[in-house]
Amino acid sequence: KNYNHVELHEEIVGNSDLPEIKVEKNLEAEKLRNAIRKLTSDQSDVITLRFIAEMPINQVAKVLKKSEGAVKMLQTRGLQALNKMMK
Repeated sequence: KNYNHVELHEEIVGNSDLPEIKVEKNLEAEKLRNAIRKLTSDQSDVITLRFIAEMPINQVAKVLKKSEGAVKMLQTRGLQALNKMMK
C-alpha cells in the first residue's frame, strides 16, 4: 500500500516569545514525530489522517479502504501506543 504521508512541520508547534518554551515545544514535536514513525503502518496512517489532516473517521475509512470500526480501533490502539511512548 502506498499512501501519501503528511509531515509534521515546525509551524504546528506554535509561536512563543520565550526561546526556552519554543525549544521545549520543538523537542516535544520531534518526540511525537518519532513516536508516530514507530506505530504500525495502519496506525500511523490513521493517526496522521485523523489528527494532522483533520479528516473525519468516515473519510479516513474510505481513503484507507477499511471499515469505520477498523479505523476507530486503529485510532484507539495508535493513541494508546503513542501515550506509552510519550511518557
